[in-house]
Amino acid sequence: MSQNRLRSPFARDRHRRAVALPLQVEAMERRQLLATIIVTTALDENNPADLTISLREAISLTNGTLAVADLNPLVQSQVIGTPSTSAQDSIEFAIPGIGLQTIFPTSALPAITHPVNINGYGQSGAAANVPENTDIDRAMLTVRIDGSLAGAAVNGLTINSRNSVVSGLEIVNFQGHGIEISGANSEGNWLFGNFIGTSTDPTNGRNFPTGLSNGQSGLYITSSNNRVGGNNPGLRNVIAGNQVGVTISGAGGTGNLLQNNYILDNVNQGVLVSSSNNTIGEALVGGGNIISGNGTQGVKVTGGPDVQGNLIVGNDIGTDMGVGTGATKRPKGLDPRPNGAEGILIENSPNNTIGSLIAAGKNVIAANQADGVLIQGAAATGNRLLNNWIGFNISNNLESLFIPNNFDGIHIKSANTLIGDGSVAGINVVANNRKHGIRLDGPGATGTQIRGNIIGLNPGGGSDFGNTLDGIHVEDAANNLIGGTNPGDRNTISGNNNGIVILNTGTFGPGAAAGNIIQGNFIGTGTDGVSDLGNAVDGIILRNAPRNTIGGDVSGAGNVIAGDNRGVRISGPGALGNLVQGNFIGTDQTGTAVIHNKIDGIIITDGASSNTIGGARPSAGNTIAFNVGNGIRVESGSDNVLLSNSIYSNTQLGINLVGGIEDPFGVTANSPGGPHVGANRLQNYPILTAVAPSGNSTFVQGTFSGTPNTSFTVQFFSSLAKELSGFGQGKTLLGTSTLMTDASGNATFALNVPVAVPSGQFVTATATDPTGNTSEFSNSMPSVPVTIQFGSPTFSIGEGAASATITITRSGGIGGAVAVSFATGGGTATAGSDYTPSSGSIFFNPGETIKTVTIPIADDQLLEANETIFLTLTNPTNGATLGSPDTAVLTIVDNEQSAVQFNAATFSVNERAGTATITVTRNSGVGTLTVGYLTSNGTAQAGTNYTSASGQLTFSAGQTTRTFTVPILNDNLASGDKVVNLTLVNPSQGILGAPSTAVLTIQDSGVVTPGGPTPNPNPGNPPTNPSPNPNRNQPGPLVRDFHLVVGTGGVTGILLTFSEPLDPVRARNVASYGFVVASAGSDGYLGTPDDFSVPLASATYNPASLQVLLTPATPLRLNSFTQLVINGNPSGTVGVTNANGDLLDGDSNGVNGGAYSAVFGAGNRFFYSDRNGDRVSLRLSQGGLMELRRGVDGEAHQLRLVQTVAGRSVLKGSVKRARTGDGRTSIGDLSGTAGVKIRLNRSIRVAKLSATSLQTPRGPYSL
Repeated sequence: MSQNRLRSPFARDRHRRAVALPLQVEAMERRQLLATIIVTTALDENNPADLTISLREAISLTNGTLAVADLNPLVQSQVIGTPSTSAQDSIEFAIPGIGLQTIFPTSALPAITHPVNINGYGQSGAAANVPENTDIDRAMLTVRIDGSLAGAAVNGLTINSRNSVVSGLEIVNFQGHGIEISGANSEGNWLFGNFIGTSTDPTNGRNFPTGLSNGQSGLYITSSNNRVGGNNPGLRNVIAGNQVGVTISGAGGTGNLLQNNYILDNVNQGVLVSSSNNTIGEALVGGGNIISGNGTQGVKVTGGPDVQGNLIVGNDIGTDMGVGTGATKRPKGLDPRPNGAEGILIENSPNNTIGSLIAAGKNVIAANQADGVLIQGAAATGNRLLNNWIGFNISNNLESLFIPNNFDGIHIKSANTLIGDGSVAGINVVANNRKHGIRLDGPGATGTQIRGNIIGLNPGGGSDFGNTLDGIHVEDAANNLIGGTNPGDRNTISGNNNGIVILNTGTFGPGAAAGNIIQGNFIGTGTDGVSDLGNAVDGIILRNAPRNTIGGDVSGAGNVIAGDNRGVRISGPGALGNLVQGNFIGTDQTGTAVIHNKIDGIIITDGASSNTIGGARPSAGNTIAFNVGNGIRVESGSDNVLLSNSIYSNTQLGINLVGGIEDPFGVTANSPGGPHVGANRLQNYPILTAVAPSGNSTFVQGTFSGTPNTSFTVQFFSSLAKELSGFGQGKTLLGTSTLMTDASGNATFALNVPVAVPSGQFVTATATDPTGNTSEFSNSMPSVPVTIQFGSPTFSIGEGAASATITITRSGGIGGAVAVSFATGGGTATAGSDYTPSSGSIFFNPGETIKTVTIPIADDQLLEANETIFLTLTNPTNGATLGSPDTAVLTIVDNEQSAVQFNAATFSVNERAGTATITVTRNSGVGTLTVGYLTSNGTAQAGTNYTSASGQLTFSAGQTTRTFTVPILNDNLASGDKVVNLTLVNPSQGILGAPSTAVLTIQDSGVVTPGGPTPNPNPGNPPTNPSPNPNRNQPGPLVRDFHLVVGTGGVTGILLTFSEPLDPVRARNVASYGFVVASAGSDGYLGTPDDFSVPLASATYNPASLQVLLTPATPLRLNSFTQLVINGNPSGTVGVTNANGDLLDGDSNGVNGGAYSAVFGAGNRFFYSDRNGDRVSLRLSQGGLMELRRGVDGEAHQLRLVQTVAGRSVLKGSVKRARTGDGRTSIGDLSGTAGVKIRLNRSIRVAKLSATSLQTPRGPYSL
């Protein structure tokens, strides 16, 4: 029966009027006067001659088996009209007396065979439930039909007519059914406002009396299109305490509607349906039933393949009525009233629907003692679940999480079930159940589609309502679909113990639990795909399950699997041939958000083999990033293909084949030959020797060792940074190639991959054998341009020398072998008479940076000008390019020409001297000669230690000595000796002699401070710029507090509070703070090559607050660490002192002169190593920011939580033990915890905890 359609004219008319009123006369289709019969006695008599009319006599009158003329003339006036002749008669009650009037039939009442309206509300004192009592029922009934004396198997009322109405009656204690509607023509009947098997509770509206039950069904229907209840509180029936609440049975029992009834505490089922096309509930506000407290199922649909098309919609099944009214009202559905077995059981019945795409059609199925919904039996195919809340409820913003179903939320044992349809309206929310959210159980549970649901979270998809065990559990079931490629098909499966488990128990053979597809889901995140709401253990587990697919290589197929313990676990020897493609594991769909799995991205273990992670097509690759353990960990099993994946920023190895000889990072050493014994046969990885960008491609060289005479697939990847292990993770797939080993198992390769890897990025590779065993990543080799050039643009050689030696250099990458062509030709020298021509290839072996070429020189013994030979490099190989210069000139110097040089290789001068004089000589005074000179930085810095000097010296004829001067600067610092480089260039004739380069040493004079600190010229006032006091016994200023200022883009200020007033000049000098702060690079560690410095733009001192605000030139990054060092041993002008010149006590040990060092950061997630090397993870979610200060040993000294949201913010922390660590760490001071949920692992000890609420300073900041 349609949920919005009434099947009889009478029923449609009643529906339009919304509420049935007692003693109301209705217009009928045939314009006849309604016959009204008034019952005036509670006695069950059948004596027409007496002075009363009993209910038995009234039914006989409307049936036509008793005539009005047969009545005592004195009571004939109690019958208005002629019964059994109109379209519908009416039976009203006017039994004398106050309160409840009970009729005790002593035998079965006559079956009703003529349409009649039996109106119990017409009896004095009766009152229907009022509209404001939406979630309770305070009706007052004053007519009861009690079957205590009626005999065995007797019904309270039996209706064999159409269009009859029964309202306002209590029907109790019959050994048969309370009401039976049966017969081929018994359709269109309406029952409302009755209490069947119980009585009323006018006071509370919810404590209905027991001990009044009917022995069979409260209501038994075998006919069609009847209506029970209505969507107004006054139309509700309360059917409680019977053997079965409502039974709808037989081929004729179709199109019936059960609407807004309380079906409670019946011995067996609340509703038992073995007929087709009935509707239990209605998709209207107030249209659903409460079906709770029954001994077995709330609703059971059974009867074989011919029983189908039933609709269960808008009901509360397993939860209780409300409490009270008005402002203190507690709504229905929040408290448990469990059914003793399943909430809904569909058994061997196809094509039924639970729920509706209309919002008001949502069923709440919770608190039941077994499953929320169980569908079983071979015939139970094609059933649908749409828009249900299973295991919890939310009403009027009140969340109820103490009403879980005791077993699974949804338990499927049959085929072709649809759970969600991919539309917003069809979303099922399955959460908080004590076992699994959804369970597909056994070989019969095939063809199930689970699309667009929320499993383990609240309906908003942002809070953890996790199921106790698995979100989805597939056991021995095959060929099911979880999700899909359309965004609407996406399930969000988070907050559970495991997200999805596919298990083959072995009971049904090795092929069970195969062919299942998991696509497009968010597993471990909120519905936004970013929030970390991970499943407690693993995102997806395939246990002994073969040939399943996780993701796919088409658009929309990839799952986000993040925030879990492990992303994907494939385990067991039966886990064969599974495919994992196109997923985002540890990150979001953009690959940028950090939503790390707490251990590995993917683990293959317990003998799982022949699985594919990624694939040969680039689109098949998974993105596996930011996981705290390995990207992919293979513990056992073989032939597991790992191809085309983007693996980066995982804390441990990108790919880890466990076993063999491992270094401290877990990298397994290559071993000769193969295959080996171990995970993925411990497949060897390539060894890269050189990587160089080459136009639009990248040249890669390397070697490989493996099984002899075998073809291997090699994939090359690039990444932005080098791992600490020295072995790669590969973010970007560059290309795929094959190589063949020789009879000894060795191979070399030198090839171009079709992607240009910029200089400074890194390249790594994997190798895969013919059966699919993929290796770990190879060593990580930087992409370094290789250039080949002459060692100088000019060479010269005396004519009398036998040969000239020409240097050719290689710059950049030196790991590979490269070659270049060299040739002489052109110039003023004559080949054959002045020199012997030379050409050929120059080879650089790995590691070689300099090669030389010898050109034979001939002395023609002629007085002539200098002669030249042009030198040329061409055709570099193996990714090398020509550097500068790639051409050079060799000058053959005539024997008569002189040489010019420094008169010494070293010079020295005191830094106070002002200038240094440098002497240049030549060995002949013949003619005029000019030579250039210049200075360059050695350890001395131009502008600080000296002034740059360059120019040209001219030797006139006969002169052999010339000088030039270098201005010297005194830096007034005890900074040690400094060196300036001196060079002669471009003699106008002759050659450069030896030495043509020299060094000038500037001798440090130090800083002299005679007699201690400078006297204070203003006694009684702080000195304006005192010299530092070298007396370390004097107390010095301390750094008392340390805060960060967070603004747009990151940390915009560092706020230091000192213990006493400072010298203001020194305090405002950024040099006192080292000019810069050191910030960790992409590896997250300080002290590694990718660190970089951020200059300090200003230092502002507030003498009133004793605070200094340091402002960096650019904001410091969030979620990263920065180091600040304050000079504790100042010079005359630089460094922090107090107003008396006492040095900073940076170590806080009572001895001044020590530097203050702090490692700090701000953000909502941190990863760092403590003093023992243990890896610590801290994360603040759901609002707020962490300020973390660490000591130079790595230990956390102070953790402040600021801007948190009371009752929502969560601080999580864990420790991963290092090989050298103890698995524990400490936090010295934790503050700002008021209203924050603290979920720190037991391995984290907090020395001091302050439950305050803090706000961080925000820029711009004004002192």
